[in-house]
Amino acid sequence: MRIRRDSVFISSMLLTVALLCALPKFLEDIQEGYEQHVSEANDLSLPLFLHTMGDLGVASIAIILVALIVTWAGYAKCLRSAWFAMFIVVWGWAFPLLALPLFKNSFALTFTELLYGALHGFRYPRIWVKEILIFSLMVVALLLPIKSFFVLRGIREPSRRFSPRLMAFFVVGILVVGIALLVWIDFRTYEIPSAQLFTFLVPPPPPPSPAQSWLSRSVDEKYGYVLGYLSGFQGGKRLACSFYKGKIAASLPHKTLRPENLPQQVCMTSLPYLIETHYYAYVDTITNYYTKYPHDREAEVSNILDAMATPPGLSDIDQIHAKLGADSRQH
Repeated sequence: MRIRRDSVFISSMLLTVALLCALPKFLEDIQEGYEQHVSEANDLSLPLFLHTMGDLGVASIAIILVALIVTWAGYAKCLRSAWFAMFIVVWGWAFPLLALPLFKNSFALTFTELLYGALHGFRYPRIWVKEILIFSLMVVALLLPIKSFFVLRGIREPSRRFSPRLMAFFVVGILVVGIALLVWIDFRTYEIPSAQLFTFLVPPPPPPSPAQSWLSRSVDEKYGYVLGYLSGFQGGKRLACSFYKGKIAASLPHKTLRPENLPQQVCMTSLPYLIETHYYAYVDTITNYYTKYPHDREAEVSNILDAMATPPGLSDIDQIHAKLGADSRQH
């Protein structure tokens, strides 16, 4: 059998090499997707992700097999429909799976560092470089014979023999460039800038004080916070006292009690309560407190509201400040 040294044959060989190089990746996806047992208690989405990855691997292997058949059954024979089929494979399948994730998920590695990591066996740089090379090989193979498919339709270029001297120069040139690239990568100095190296030593900025956080809110946000606190305050009391009633009811004598002596009612009256009926009164008190004591970091909004509950039922700003200061000194 005589091997034709034309662009279509070379393109078919490049496509075959690229497709076969992509095969191990998807076999690994199938293995990880179907053979790993992950507890759903740890992460409910992980089993679904792995199963989807396995399904995608099976579909990709099927596409690779179909592409190999199309390559040698039609593409190598210079059929234009086969070229369009391979165009769909390259840009509709290879690009989204091999190249697009690298553009979407940018990584903090320079081109040289990426090559260095790939050549020295680091997992992710090696995977990224391999996927880039596979996709680039497919694109080159697709563009290489475009003249034969669309310009010189039906005209086959005669076989040409390359001189041994030219082939020797070509091989030696590739080797020299490769060796120079390896030397440059291995002996290049990789330095982390000092500003980046000591970033972890710089303390983060202090969090905003409670006063800054409260005063920066809008009026509606302040009202919403207080309204939520009051609702939770009352709802928590009712739930706690209902729980208390259920626990103590079995030990009480079966006799009629006055409403104020019922266990749940006794529980409700014994717990602190907020005497103000309008929530804007609490908003005004908190705002006035932070305006007068803007640097008090012990005065969280919830602490101020607790001090306003009865007991002690404080409404004077200075009294609330003194109580919060005394509580912080005790702790």
